[in-house]
Amino acid sequence: MSQRSRPSGCCVSLLICAASSLLALTSCAPMTAMPPPVPLGEKARAAGAAASGGVYAYIDRPSLTEPAGAVQGWLMSEREGNVQRGMLVFGGSPSFMGAGGFVRVDLDQREDLYWGPQLAGGLSWISLGMPLSWRPRDSTWLYTNPAVTLSLIHQLQVPVGASIELGERGMLNVEAGANLQLLRDQELFGLGFFDMWGQTAYVAVGGGLRF
Repeated sequence: MSQRSRPSGCCVSLLICAASSLLALTSCAPMTAMPPPVPLGEKARAAGAAASGGVYAYIDRPSLTEPAGAVQGWLMSEREGNVQRGMLVFGGSPSFMGAGGFVRVDLDQREDLYWGPQLAGGLSWISLGMPLSWRPRDSTWLYTNPAVTLSLIHQLQVPVGASIELGERGMLNVEAGANLQLLRDQELFGLGFFDMWGQTAYVAVGGGLRF
């Protein structure tokens, strides 16, 4: 692709900021930690999607379980120094639907290690995490991103995953995790008061493309 036809990093960053503001109409948060917290390079951007499935189990009612599942998409801008920005959209159960933006700060510049804080949020949710990624092989990153989310349904998230590079542009992402959720005596959309105290165990598979 020629330089003239390639969208500038400034345009993509503006798109991410504008879309994050317009789409942040959610009271819940994503099920997974994707996009994986791995370096993209100085001039690379990425887009991707993932589908996840699992089970939600009520802690105070151990005999009651429900299926859980979600889909998620994202767009990441070029890295500016050690800062990476992006936007995401998601929908599913028990995460409902929504969108938002995130910022990651890389505190380590080594080629085989990536770690630093991540702040994500939408209109009525905010999440603080600490991604950590390690590259044991040239094409493979292993990662985790423990995070605490404050929203309509508060959440503690503990994921582990792998991101595998497929050629120069492709990525295959696999993740498993457990989320602890808390919703106490809250009225949802005029449907009555709900009470949740449980955990979701999930597996997610997705892909991405650098451009």
